[in-house]
Amino acid sequence: MVRFPVAMLACHLLLWGGCAGEEVECRTDEDCLPGYICDSAGTCWKLSTDDCTLDDDCDPGYVCVDSKCQEEPHDLGKMVNIPAGSFMMGCNEAVDSECDPDEFPYHSIDLLAFKIDETEVFQEAYKLCMDDGACLMPGTDEACHWDPDNRGRHPVVCVTWLQARAFCTWADKRLPTEAEWEKAARGEDGLVYPWGNTAPDCTLANFEDCNADNLEVGSIAGGASPYGALDMAGNVWEWVNDYYDENYYPDSPAENPQGPASGTNRVMRGGGFGYAPNYMRTSNRGGNEEDMYRTPLGFRCAK
Repeated sequence: MVRFPVAMLACHLLLWGGCAGEEVECRTDEDCLPGYICDSAGTCWKLSTDDCTLDDDCDPGYVCVDSKCQEEPHDLGKMVNIPAGSFMMGCNEAVDSECDPDEFPYHSIDLLAFKIDETEVFQEAYKLCMDDGACLMPGTDEACHWDPDNRGRHPVVCVTWLQARAFCTWADKRLPTEAEWEKAARGEDGLVYPWGNTAPDCTLANFEDCNADNLEVGSIAGGASPYGALDMAGNVWEWVNDYYDENYYPDSPAENPQGPASGTNRVMRGGGFGYAPNYMRTSNRGGNEEDMYRTPLGFRCAK
């Protein structure tokens, strides 16, 4: 378990995605934000009533598609599918000797199918939300490295749990539950790390002495989870939805647990750059106050 020292912040954030030139980002209109539609190429486009023949007929930031001016799509990342079914949650003592007391008991959890962001939310995406007037500035301490023009694909950090929740809500998504996050990270079989039970090195994750800062999201494909989620070990810590309670597991529901009904801290998962391998284990848990931020703490959304 880890708890960060804290620093106050008053800011907000949000996000969403459609992606030109990338893999399919949507299959139906429901995969897009309200006011957007999914075209045959799998890209979310903002609805428009302006007729056009050429892109020059449209306002700046819009292009002509099927004789209508549509807002240019932005690459805000894709999601991976996590199938319905059971998985083992908590400390798997058969392969892991470094577990903390709050990771017990090792227990079976059944979840509905869901999607989760392939990577942590990145600065370029957050800046688009700010430009839309829906997000406020994240922390701008020197260590936060907020520079979306030059660090656009680096994870946005220095965000509170409240900001992370606001971002996911705006994106027509939500923060993952702690159980969802853990299943997405380890699969069904109780893996110690997303890639398996072997000890990490710098080809699998950004941790400890590998780098002095976070890397662009998705930089280390070798550390992918069984479902293809990236950066779930190392790079930056990630907020999830649940309140943190070190004694929650013995009494948690066996189906779709939502975490304790109340608390003072929210759960964070995954470890980060500069942290020891122990914090990157898929069952490791930590807590931080929801209105506080830390420089190595970001998030991803689920749906």
